[in-house]
Amino acid sequence: DPGAALYFYTIIVVGNWMLLNLFIAILIQGFAEQKATQLAENLQRMQEQFLSTLGGLSQAELATQMQALFAKRDKDGSGVIDKRELQKMLEDLEVRLTEKELTQLFRKYDQDGSGEIDFSEFLSLIKDLLQKAEAAVNGQEDG
Repeated sequence: DPGAALYFYTIIVVGNWMLLNLFIAILIQGFAEQKATQLAENLQRMQEQFLSTLGGLSQAELATQMQALFAKRDKDGSGVIDKRELQKMLEDLEVRLTEKELTQLFRKYDQDGSGEIDFSEFLSLIKDLLQKAEAAVNGQEDG
């Protein structure tokens, strides 16, 4: 019967298609878990590096070092930096962010909405990053 053969053939094709999709979904899940683990490990390393660079400094020492870094990256001496200059400064401190993270961070600390960050806004950003890194690393050690 040709109808039964067609039905049987359709069931086999649909079944194989479902198995293939299931296999692909399992692979994607595995890759996503692997990427999440890798991102978490990278974040932890970045936080530990950030703390080892700046964590032991007094507030005055931190301000002095950040002023020097700010001046180095503020090429025109305007007293403000843009998003790209902020990215370079953070990279100098071994902090690497995605474009989305950088944009969110920049918007948060560009308090006047000028598209630029002055030194006080930058120092506030660094202090907050230090606080978050200390909390994360201390949380890792406790848990």
